[in-house]
Amino acid sequence: MLAPTRCVGCDTRTALGVPLCNACRRTLERPAVCSLAGIPVVAAAIYRPPIQDALRRLKYASRPDLARPLARLLAEAMVQLSGTRALLAPVPVHRRRLAERGYNQAALLTRELARLGPWKSAPLLLARRHWSGAQVGRGRAERLENVRSDFVVRQARRAAGQTIIVVDDVVTTGATAYSCLLALRAAGAEVAAVAAVARAGGAPEELLAGTPFEG
Repeated sequence: MLAPTRCVGCDTRTALGVPLCNACRRTLERPAVCSLAGIPVVAAAIYRPPIQDALRRLKYASRPDLARPLARLLAEAMVQLSGTRALLAPVPVHRRRLAERGYNQAALLTRELARLGPWKSAPLLLARRHWSGAQVGRGRAERLENVRSDFVVRQARRAAGQTIIVVDDVVTTGATAYSCLLALRAAGAEVAAVAAVARAGGAPEELLAGTPFEG
């Protein structure tokens, strides 16, 4: 009664634990199968309204409460990974961005996913070494160069020999996720998948194919 469940897309009241109203769920666009350097990319929706609006509010409108219902949507898409007892490693933000926003949206999603599936959250596994600014508005080549060698595993002993699922809110070109993948592989971890609430529409079947980042 004090905090009724509302649709993440339009704020219409919904049943307890239901992230989308019927109208918004009907407009939800499921992405086609996609991979990144041979690793499956699992996403709940194409990055268009209503999910686009929800993610923007999560990141830019101080709505960390939206992480829980959005994680429920992502967990539905991650059914194929329910038998994978992996560590969930959120894509980290730079400490400057963390200070500005007050939270890392990917870490919030990871925490909620760990409550919904057989996975364990590892929120501090990865760190971002450089302040490279926002990726929004950058072209494909610029995104690639902007995050090259930008991530490091700061809990190398925990990562070695572990199965990891990299978690982010949105996958666009795949450059950020691939930089995380490279860091984890260098630490001796196996990356089973990349999971995101949304993925850019029109992305190729193999992200980063034909680029210097190609795995």
